Amino acid sequence: MSGWEVFADPSIWLFLLGGLWVTLQISAVVIVLSFCLGTLLALASIAPWRPVRRVALTYVHVVRGVPVYLFMLAVYFGGSRLGLKGDVAVSVAVALTVYTTAYISEIVRGGVLSVAAGQLEAARSLGFSPLGAFRYVVFPQALRAVLPPLINQYIVAINGTSIGAVIGLDELLHRSVILYNGHQNPIETLLVAGSMYFVVLFTLSRLARRFELSRLGAQSGPRRRIWWMPRLGHFGAEPQSHSVLSR
Repeated sequence: MSGWEVFADPSIWLFLLGGLWVTLQISAVVIVLSFCLGTLLALASIAPWRPVRRVALTYVHVVRGVPVYLFMLAVYFGGSRLGLKGDVAVSVAVALTVYTTAYISEIVRGGVLSVAAGQLEAARSLGFSPLGAFRYVVFPQALRAVLPPLINQYIVAINGTSIGAVIGLDELLHRSVILYNGHQNPIETLLVAGSMYFVVLFTLSRLARRFELSRLGAQSGPRRRIWWMPRLGHFGAEPQSHSVLSR
């Protein structure tokens, strides 16, 4: 049996898709948790209290200076040392959340600071409380600005789940290794696994691109273009204001 003939068996595809499903599940947990924690960390990094800012910025600098693989090992073996059950999936999810939160906080912080200070002042003059002004005026504009880099960071997080295969996470790459060890077809199996990763990540990258063009005020038209080429004419477009205060 050649290296490709093994993929004629539907059970092989079910085996690989099961690993991809594990990858997507862990990535979804990381995405939700890291966005919530990253937003709180971003607010802490621009808080008016210096100790809070220092703690938040210290966390960001320390985490960004350590490889995510080291976090996975620390969580996995550290949990076992403390008497906790060493679940590989939980260890990978926690490590990726800790790691991704630091990057998400910087992205969100940049988005919040990109909103003009006059927006907040205008909201306060209209009777909004500080929390209400941030919730209804500042944060929606910041979120729209940071959606493309957020999606790109989540692509990195999905790729990061493959590192968990080293400590036994039963995801796509780990199952691919099991498959090609059994059938002695590493090139074919890894090409298939890479194609499955590509489909998921390319879809997300196109989604990020669409959000970016929307933010820049790109207008969808009937003209035809090559699907993989960017709309070069829209890079210089001025972003349109979507603030309720400018209406």
